[in-house]
Amino acid sequence: MVSGSSFPHADKVLHFGGYAFLAILTAISLKEGKPFWSPLKIKIVTILFACFYGLSDEVHQAFVAARSASVYDFIADCAGSILGCLFYMKFLSRHK
Repeated sequence: MVSGSSFPHADKVLHFGGYAFLAILTAISLKEGKPFWSPLKIKIVTILFACFYGLSDEVHQAFVAARSASVYDFIADCAGSILGCLFYMKFLSRHK
């Protein structure tokens, strides 16, 4: 739990938001850098990248003394990645 948080599981909300933002930035980068890629390919690569980044972060935390790895954090990371990517591709992207 986030120290001093006003509600339970606030850290999951932070994980979700952080990884949604990561997915949006990744999708923007891929859309601009790979204009010939289909929207489906951009979605798949974005979501896989962000989820694997979340997994690597949790594995890393398992080896840090003051931290701990959490499956629930990883689930929040992946959920944020998926929804962030889909939100960008549906509402913010100029590609129709």
